[in-house]
Amino acid sequence: MNPLLHIKDAGFSYPGRTLFRSVNLLVSAGEIIHLRGPNGAGKSTLLRICAGLLAAQSGDVEIDPRHFEYLPAESNGLHLKLGAMDNLAFWYELRAGRKPRVEELRLALATWKLDHPLVSGIAGGQPARLSLPAGKFSTGMKRRLALARVMMNAAPLWLLDEPVSGLDEDAVQTFVTVLRQHLAKGGAAVIVSHDTRIFAGFDARVLDIPPGGSR
Repeated sequence: MNPLLHIKDAGFSYPGRTLFRSVNLLVSAGEIIHLRGPNGAGKSTLLRICAGLLAAQSGDVEIDPRHFEYLPAESNGLHLKLGAMDNLAFWYELRAGRKPRVEELRLALATWKLDHPLVSGIAGGQPARLSLPAGKFSTGMKRRLALARVMMNAAPLWLLDEPVSGLDEDAVQTFVTVLRQHLAKGGAAVIVSHDTRIFAGFDARVLDIPPGGSR
């Protein structure tokens, strides 16, 4: 089986500063990678390179753009004037090429406890007459909606940058459960996180990125 991600001798620098060089990583189905390093080492930059938002200045990154979901630390990828249901439906149709069923949306939102009709935009199995726009959501609710999008789109590889930032303990445990289900189905994840609780109980591989260093 082909790897989901193959990083070969990747390096990246800004003028006058090398973030990392000679990074190598092979990610296959069922694996979880904890991308680790001090602030400024280039962990988020490496994820952006994997997602195709930046180009490695040396080396090569092989990844199928159809088969991954990327969640950055600083953005949830939400249309703040749309409600939860419409946000999920937009991303799902973009990725799957078809409109999702209301039940699919409801289940994804219920997993993340976003199923109140005023929040979800779904009432009695149908679109609700009134729902809050995502711009009115709390920080944690926005992150949960973003994670619902990642989960619902069912890409085999997840690239996640501080995925549980802003989440309460209950939502962190939901993330762990969803991640476990994803891996059990043959999915994989590369995760940057300072919250090491999410790796407990997983056989995670660690890739350390020292500043200006090589691996």
